[in-house]
Amino acid sequence: MRGYGRILPVASRFSTDRLIGFTLLLAAAWFLWDTVFVYPLKLLVTFFHEVGHALAAILTGGRVAGIALDPHGNGVCAIAGGSPLLIAPAGYIGSMAAGCLLLLTAFRTRLDRFVTLALGLALLLVAALYVRTLFALAFCALMGGGFVFAGWKLKEGFNELILAFIGVTSCLEALFDIRTLVKLGASAKTDAVVFSQMVPLPPVVWAGLWGLVSVAVLWSTLKVALRKA
Repeated sequence: MRGYGRILPVASRFSTDRLIGFTLLLAAAWFLWDTVFVYPLKLLVTFFHEVGHALAAILTGGRVAGIALDPHGNGVCAIAGGSPLLIAPAGYIGSMAAGCLLLLTAFRTRLDRFVTLALGLALLLVAALYVRTLFALAFCALMGGGFVFAGWKLKEGFNELILAFIGVTSCLEALFDIRTLVKLGASAKTDAVVFSQMVPLPPVVWAGLWGLVSVAVLWSTLKVALRKA
């Protein structure tokens, strides 16, 4: 009975509604990733990824020439200088950090509308400073404007759903990269392939390691995010 008494408080610490909601969002992201239903979200996560590269380049003394997206969901960050060993994995790290912050905001605060609004303004600002391709500019303008409208006009619950869905997919981007590597093999142009040329391990090993790290970080975040209010 003593052991049962210890287990019960642990099991009851988490909000059932939040846990179910998170599970549904995760399943939707995983199974619909390559479909039109989450296409804008896929582009947004790719943009976060490229911003991660840009920040790493700036912090290591490099310069960002521009960020580009294409209609197929691929992204490029043109960089001069900086530390390649730190810049290459920074896309996943940036996506992961953004995802964790958004999840914590969605589930643990009442700032959802403010954060969605701020995210939209930040997206517009980064696009104005660094994006030079027409498709990427149009996407950032529409997505950024949509976030500003949602944060300004729509209800807290809708903004929470937006932030949670973005957060889940951003945290687990490295796992989606593993699927890409399995599908395309050596022809895949991912950061794991680039990093394997600097540190000679197979790309799938690097993608797997980054994927494990992202799962561990997500789990640590969820232990806080899914607690009862």
